Amino acid sequence: MMQNRIMKTGTCMITTNTISKK
Repeated sequence: MMQNRIMKTGTCMITTNTISKK
C-alpha cells in the first residue's frame, strides 16, 4: 500500500513536470 502511494505521487510529479515543460 505504501509503495503504491509513492508510485502515485511520482506519477503526479512527472505529469506536472511534463505540463510545466509544455
